[in-house]
Amino acid sequence: AIYVSGSLAFDRIMTFHGNFQDHVLMDKLHMLNISFMVDSMNERRGGCAGNIAYTLALLGEHPVVVAAAGKDFGGYLAHMKEVGVATEGIRIVNDQFTALCYITTDLKGNQITGFFPGALAEPCSYSFPFICSGDLAIVSPGNMDDMARLPDLYREKGVRFIFDPGQQLPVFTDQALIRGVQGSLAYVCNDYELGITCKKLGICDTDMFRYTEWLITTEGEKGSRVRGRDGTDVQIPAAPCSRVADPTGAGDSHRAGLLLGLSRGLSVPEAAKLGSVSASYAIEQMGTQEHSFTREDFKQRYEAAYGPMPIELKKGFQSFGRFSVDRTGLLGRQLTHAHWAIVQLAGHRILAPIIKVRVFVAQPRITSPSSSRPRTPAFHAVNGGSNPPGDAKFENNKERQDVMHLGVLCCFSFRYVFPKSSLVRLHQNILWVYP
Repeated sequence: AIYVSGSLAFDRIMTFHGNFQDHVLMDKLHMLNISFMVDSMNERRGGCAGNIAYTLALLGEHPVVVAAAGKDFGGYLAHMKEVGVATEGIRIVNDQFTALCYITTDLKGNQITGFFPGALAEPCSYSFPFICSGDLAIVSPGNMDDMARLPDLYREKGVRFIFDPGQQLPVFTDQALIRGVQGSLAYVCNDYELGITCKKLGICDTDMFRYTEWLITTEGEKGSRVRGRDGTDVQIPAAPCSRVADPTGAGDSHRAGLLLGLSRGLSVPEAAKLGSVSASYAIEQMGTQEHSFTREDFKQRYEAAYGPMPIELKKGFQSFGRFSVDRTGLLGRQLTHAHWAIVQLAGHRILAPIIKVRVFVAQPRITSPSSSRPRTPAFHAVNGGSNPPGDAKFENNKERQDVMHLGVLCCFSFRYVFPKSSLVRLHQNILWVYP
């Protein structure tokens, strides 16, 4: 699993068709009172954790978001489930609003920003029931208690993690910052944040390797610089894009590509190339979760910039009702009927006599034409039974399906059989497994 902690927020972006400086009297700064009539306002989904998870879903992964959100989060939550993000790590704080950022931009690109933390002030309190040493995580800007607690947890569990303090960097004390980055796989920041880090700790940039294995510095249009404790120093050029509409969120998208590569066994420099390609799509659109791409598009752009792509992407946004389908498992190979036969035999013959929790292993039948955003296919099952939670429905009883009697312990077993999948759900004593 890939755990993504950080902020969830709404961004309200307003445009002022004038220049702020024309409305500021320099001799009256001590009694500043200014009002602007804005020309447009758009609300978009945002927050570092949400942005990273969105791009990971585009890349075919099912990250687990670890964050807190407010009572107005319902639409955002439904969207995350639709695109394939696992949301069990999100805490809903019913007496708070989701974090909200108001951004007003003038014609020269100057910005006035107001940020209301709302539910972000609350820790997520997720218990990580399925965490194991083979997992990967990122600690991105979010609740400060979480940013202090999670590195300790990941170190204890042997989980590789990236530390990315970002906008929260000025809040950290030097000791808290050292504690966060200590033992991390990588410290990721932009060039300005690296300068703040070194000043805060009283060190030069190469001294960061006392605390972390890799130092990744994003440098905007120049790409990124990847340095390692082993002496590696590689400049990754930025991947070309068709236009630059909005650089906001490019860093988060870069983190998503980086995490994908690391989760698939690539070296850090190779994984950073995936990050550059991911970021190139984000900057082409206004908003941090408005970009999209197909596997073919991504591969073509990668190979135009860096040569043969070292991995194949999974299908992204395979949405089936409230579940997203990841058809890869069993050490990354495509599942075959033979694999399922073994699982079914074990369920029927070994565990069925012992414990009584039913398991549906659903085999989806794609009914929509191929597209970059596949539509919801139909499900089929035998032996009746209730439908899974959400909108997914079983059409009839004639398609090849299997119903097994397994135990609650199989929740854990299936999580390890399918480590990249978030498709195992226990609901009303029925374990639903989506291949």
